[in-house]
Amino acid sequence: MIRLPDKRLQAVAALVPPGTAADIGCDHGYLICHLVESGRVTKGYACDISGPSLQKAQRLAERNGLAVNCICTDGLQGVPETDTVIAAGMGGELIASIVLADERLRAPGKTLVLQPMSRAGQLRIDLYKAGFELVKEQVVCDRGRVYTVMLATYGGEPKRISPLMSLVGLVPLSAGEERALYYEKVLGQLYSQKQGLLAQGKDAAHIEELIVEIKKLY
Repeated sequence: MIRLPDKRLQAVAALVPPGTAADIGCDHGYLICHLVESGRVTKGYACDISGPSLQKAQRLAERNGLAVNCICTDGLQGVPETDTVIAAGMGGELIASIVLADERLRAPGKTLVLQPMSRAGQLRIDLYKAGFELVKEQVVCDRGRVYTVMLATYGGEPKRISPLMSLVGLVPLSAGEERALYYEKVLGQLYSQKQGLLAQGKDAAHIEELIVEIKKLY
């Protein structure tokens, strides 16, 4: 059995529903190979812009006798249509640009499993603005860092979300004690923004309001 190398990828795998899936930015291919080997994914695509990374994914699949299709591509270009698109380990803005560039994802029954390394708030804003909506989020702590894994679908109705929603999404509804660590991470970012504004002689009242709202979530 292919073991996932860290808790972050384990959390991503746990949110992938049964069906076909494409892992965009697959790196060494551990995630998609694990999902195919477990039987959760019936047909999997390992996709990466890096040829050397994709070769490692190909070797992993072949070594374990798995029918994983490896595609060297930028984003979803040339990738067959699947039930689920996975984009993990990239910045939130890059994930948004990949997802929003493919009109095939704007359809009922399509699922996105996303794990941003940064700019999670902007990713939430962009998703809702394009008509997607979050179904679930799960916080995971791995090697001293705190991440959120998002499960999203296309709702069809563009929405403008509140500043608080952009910062925490559905984390308040997630299971586990890791929520508090995610709040601490967001609060740290807000405190830095507040100090920066005050240093420039600018009003930081809106930042302080968000700090108060997030403290209420504990």
